[in-house]
Amino acid sequence: MSSSLLGRIRRSTAFRLTAIYALLYIVSSLLLFVIAYVLLAGVVRSQDQKLLTEKLNEYSYIERTKGLPALLDFIRRDTEEYEESEYFVRILDPSGGERLTVSPPGWETLPQAKLEPRSLEAAQWQLLEQPGPGGGVFEVTSRKLGSGTFLIVGGDAHQREALLSEFKRIFLFITATVILLGVVVGAIQADRSLAPIRDLIATVNSIGGGSMTARVPTRGTGDELDELASLFNSMLERISTLIQGMRDALDNVAHDLRTPLTRAKAVVETALQSNLSQQGLREALMDIAEENERIRTTLNTLMDISEAETGTMRLSIERVDMAVLVEEGVEIYDYLAQEQGIILICDAAPGLFALADAGRVRQLLANLLDNALKYSKPGGQVQVSARMDDGRVRVTVHDQGEGIPPEDIPRIFERLYRGDKSRSHRGLGLGLALVKAVLTAHGGDITVSSTVGQGSEFVFSLPRA
Repeated sequence: MSSSLLGRIRRSTAFRLTAIYALLYIVSSLLLFVIAYVLLAGVVRSQDQKLLTEKLNEYSYIERTKGLPALLDFIRRDTEEYEESEYFVRILDPSGGERLTVSPPGWETLPQAKLEPRSLEAAQWQLLEQPGPGGGVFEVTSRKLGSGTFLIVGGDAHQREALLSEFKRIFLFITATVILLGVVVGAIQADRSLAPIRDLIATVNSIGGGSMTARVPTRGTGDELDELASLFNSMLERISTLIQGMRDALDNVAHDLRTPLTRAKAVVETALQSNLSQQGLREALMDIAEENERIRTTLNTLMDISEAETGTMRLSIERVDMAVLVEEGVEIYDYLAQEQGIILICDAAPGLFALADAGRVRQLLANLLDNALKYSKPGGQVQVSARMDDGRVRVTVHDQGEGIPPEDIPRIFERLYRGDKSRSHRGLGLGLALVKAVLTAHGGDITVSSTVGQGSEFVFSLPRA
């Protein structure tokens, strides 16, 4: 394995997380075992040391109350009573001379220098080990008596130390197991922690390969990574919507601009091939200007629809009186209605305040009124009413025109869609699509009901202020 590969592994997040998880797991486990060993060793040793301390206190009491000869006599009788003494006892006079020594089996091989006062005064408790394999372990303590005599008491600590040694071996085995488990558990935790990141990387790679439908799978854990995946998916949905909107806008532009461009080209070619008078050239230029205006209107309308549908339309939301806007719209179209012999009625009570962009609302009202008058017959009526209903301001545009066939109603809000009956009328097929898009951007909605030959009714609503 090359050094560069090892370097990449060490720099990887998975390796660092594995190391951190494993280190925390191992350190915490070792700490628990060390605490357990210290507590066990302390309890076991304290029991043995308690017995030696009691024996030391007993001998000190006899020497203090009855004198040294009585102590020596007591120890001898105690030794003669039992065939083997359980404790090591040595008494030295102030000059260092040995007065009495009682040695259980095994103590004879201990280095005698370690049982001298100078060696024992350095610490209260000392562990002495016999040299060689299978040697015993002994613990001694000492005290200087009131008469200057030096008293040494010891006991066999072999079984205790063997128990602690066995515990150490078990501890080392468990430590190795803990290290292995720590690495395994660390790797599993790192893998689970980085799984959402890997899913995110895979999704980004898929999108880079051209698959805009790829999404990051969410696990429903509710943690920060799951929230990141949800936010990333929301961002992808928004980007997809924007891209689709751009594609649709381009398709619609290419479709709808073909006709006016063709007409403008035909006018130019005719003007170039014919010897037109100044008036004829003027009329040709006016035709071209009209087609250019048609192109500009189409582009602006398509851009407005795309912005509204993708949520990027800039709206100046404010508190507006819908009754005033409805009356203004009716007043503007009243002259056109009179020319067509259509009665235009306004029924809007004042004080119908909504949260909306006044300019955009005038635009959608103009589209609905224009359609109503366009498809109405002379002598008919177009009624515009506004009311408050269920916390929303609802505006109704009702006409007595041709009506809409049932098969066309689901598609009338699509861009550039025109039913068979509407093809005989002027228009781009964008008005109702713009109305729908603007209302969606406002958080409003629109419904339509129609009967062929009797008329149509459009009802849109806006949030109440």
